[in-house]
This record gives sequence, C-alpha cells and structure tokens, in this order.
Amino acid sequence: MIYMRAQSRAILAALTYVICFSQSTCAQSLWEVTPYNVEIWVALEDHPEVAPSWATRLPLSLKKSSDTSLGAVWQTNATLAPPQYRQALLNGESPNAFLLIEANPSLAEADKLMIVSLKSGDGGIRVEARELDTATRVWSDIQAATCLSGDEIPRTAFQLLTNVFSPLAFIVRVEDAAVTAEVRAGALTLPESAVRSWKNPTVVQPGDFLLPYIRKTDRDGKVKENGVTEVKYTVLLVQSADSNGTLACEAHSGYRQAFTTRRSSRSRQLALIGRNTGRETVLHTHNRVDENIDLVGYDVFAREPGSEKSTLIGRTDWRGELVIPPADTPVRILFIKSGNRVLAKLPVVPGLQGRIEVALRDDNARLEAEGFLLGVQENLVDLVARREILSIRIRGLINKGQYDEADELLSELRQLPTRESFENLVTNRKQLLSTGDSQVQDKIDELFANTRDLFNKFLDPQRVDELQQQIRGARESGPPPAEAEITSDEATSG
Repeated sequence: MIYMRAQSRAILAALTYVICFSQSTCAQSLWEVTPYNVEIWVALEDHPEVAPSWATRLPLSLKKSSDTSLGAVWQTNATLAPPQYRQALLNGESPNAFLLIEANPSLAEADKLMIVSLKSGDGGIRVEARELDTATRVWSDIQAATCLSGDEIPRTAFQLLTNVFSPLAFIVRVEDAAVTAEVRAGALTLPESAVRSWKNPTVVQPGDFLLPYIRKTDRDGKVKENGVTEVKYTVLLVQSADSNGTLACEAHSGYRQAFTTRRSSRSRQLALIGRNTGRETVLHTHNRVDENIDLVGYDVFAREPGSEKSTLIGRTDWRGELVIPPADTPVRILFIKSGNRVLAKLPVVPGLQGRIEVALRDDNARLEAEGFLLGVQENLVDLVARREILSIRIRGLINKGQYDEADELLSELRQLPTRESFENLVTNRKQLLSTGDSQVQDKIDELFANTRDLFNKFLDPQRVDELQQQIRGARESGPPPAEAEITSDEATSG
C-alpha cells in the first residue's frame, strides 16, 4: 500500500513536470524559438551598368545565403520588387506601410520586408538595403556600399541586409523603470562555441537600446492604419540578456509612466532594437500651444544614463534649435531648462532621427513675472525696514514728550509707498503677462498671489493710525513718567 502511494506520487510529479515543461515549451515556441519570416524584394535600376541578369541571380543568391547562414532564425523568400513599387524604392522613398501590407498578400505573414536596390554609382554598382518591420510598420534608414565588380554584389547585399535588420522584442513585464522583454527567435541563437557559428543579426547584448511601440488590434484582430504608435521620448537600455533572448532593461522616458501596467488582449507592447549611427540630431523646441512660436534661449544639459553629472550642451538659437552631437554612449538624457526650472527630460539617441520636435510650455511669461516680482519683493523688504525704523523713532519721541518731532516723522511715514500702491503696481503688470497656456498661467497667478500675501502681512495700514493715536493720547494725558536715573553717587550712598 505504501509502495503504491509512493508510486502514485512519483507519477503525479512526473506528469506535473511534463505539463509544466510542455506549457513552457509551447509558450516559448510562440516567440523565442520562432524564426522571422523575411520577404526580400530586389529592385534594379534600368541602366546599362546594371545587368538584367541580376533580376534572377540576386534573389537566388540572397535566398541561398540566408538559408546557409541564418536558416535557424530567418525563413526567407526573395523575389523582384513589384513593378508598381520599383521606382519609389529605387528613389529611397518609404511607401505607406499599412497600404503596402494591405495590397500585398505575401506580406501578411511576413515579419520583415527587406529591400535591396542596385543602381549605377561612381565607379561601380551602388547597393542599398533597408528594412520594413511589419509589426511596428517602421522603415529603417538606408545603408549603402559601392561594388567595383559584379562578384562583390551578392556578398555585399547580404551583409547590408544583416546590418539593417532590427530584432523585435515583446515587452512582457514593466515594474517602474525595470522592463523585461523577450527577443523574437532569441532562443535560436547559437553559442560562440557551437560547431556552426555565424554573426547572428538577432543577437542583443548589454549596452544595446530598444525603441518601444504599442500595437493595437480591433475586435476582428486586425490592426488599423493608426493602430501602431511609438512611445515617444522613451528608450530602453539593455542591462543583461540570457541565452533564451530574455532582456532585463532600464527605461528612460520623458513621461512619468511611459507604459501601461494593465494588460489587454488587443494591445501588445513591442520594441525594436535600435542602431547607433554616430550622427548628430537637431533639437527643435516650440510652444506647445502655438507651434509657430520657437522657444529661444533655453539651456540644454545632457548626462549619461546612470550618471548624476550634467554637462551644458548649449542654448537654443533664434530658431529654437540646437545640435545634439553623439557621445560615448548611444543614449543621452537631455534636460531642457528655462532659468532654474526644468521643463523637460528627454532620452535621445543622436543620429537616430535627423530632427526632433519638442513641444514645451513657453516659460518666458513666467520668467518675466518672476523677475518683476523679485524686484517688487526687494523693494518691499527695503520699505518694511524703513517703516520699522521710523516707527521705532516715533515711539522714542513719544516717550520723550517730543510730540511735534513725532508728528514730523509720522508725516514722513505717511509719504512712503502703501499697500494700495503696491497692489496697483502688480495688478497693472499682471494684466500684461497673460498667456494661452493654462499651466503657465496658473504658475503666474500663484506667484502674484504669494506676493500679495506679503503685502497683507507686512504693509498693515493700521500701523500708521496706531502711531497717530499714540501721539494724540500722549498729548492729552501728558508725558509718561521719566525713568529714574541712578547716578554713581546715589548708588554709593545707598
């Protein structure tokens, strides 16, 4: 009996292991061990230097190279580009991804559309390559090389394809700034010690960065034209990567909460691995209420991720622009400041985009209000000091019975600016500092309200009336008894 129970427990444990293993394997097969479906289109320029034979030779060569070198991670089909797209692709244009996928059934199941173009160049054939990621509908930049002989074209074209390829990751968990993602086909990567080894374009390493996107489907499971959106001003830095393609990332974002923690069956959080270009980016700042108003004279600081040291890059020019150069790290954290106030914190990959548009609140009105009120408060401090000194002197004269002199100082006190005059001054200036930005206007209103509180606290008009009553009362009742002065002789005789 005991033996049968032990045997039952062993069988149950084995079944549990099999079920768990099967579920894990099944889940993994849906993403980490599923290769990319790659569709390659070849576009040839109609030029004597571009031999027509490449229309047949190059697709076959690319298919063979892919199967031989990347068969585990790419399932490839290579054909000539459809005639209606050939010239646009040769011109480096980016056809609308939604319409392109809708019009070509072969792209419905593809994960990547890779474009290879052959054109005449200076002293040889110019080979260009780029990719369209169908899940995020993002076109990559064009990479190009010139081949001096026809023998170089197949190898160069395939190398360019692997260069422009961007692995796709699925964001599975978000905990504050800690983000976990799984790379498509990440578990298919072979270790360096494997007998069959190659430079796998799907490999993601610490130090790489990811650009996140949100992909939403409708009730029918279809992604509409506006169904994919970029998570702007957000970059994921890879901290570690395991052999199954699971990435531990640190999120840097201009938003307090870039990702939603609530799961939806119709929404997926994806990320494309970015490539460092080594180029610069132009930062353009404009008013978030009116984009035609450029923001001039805003300081831009940068720091490396994980560092607390900021370096001034420069100040926006008369067009609201500043060039952001590349640094040792691919990601730079920018801080845009107006005076001492930080208006924006943005992670930027210089060169990834030629130009970045940043809509900010126009802080000039607030700065003007702050500067004006600072001057008012300085005058207020000076006035309060003068009022206090005169009040002390007036009380001293009252105690001495010098009422006429006290009246003269009281008249001088009355000539000083009053609370009403300060109120009129700030009210007139506030009317000139209105802005269409509600948040900026709220801050301006707060600054003026705080200053008015100071008027009420330190410019009490009853102070003058009280002193006048003290003088009148002293005149009517006579001077107060003089304080006894004890001489040294009296002290000795006592």
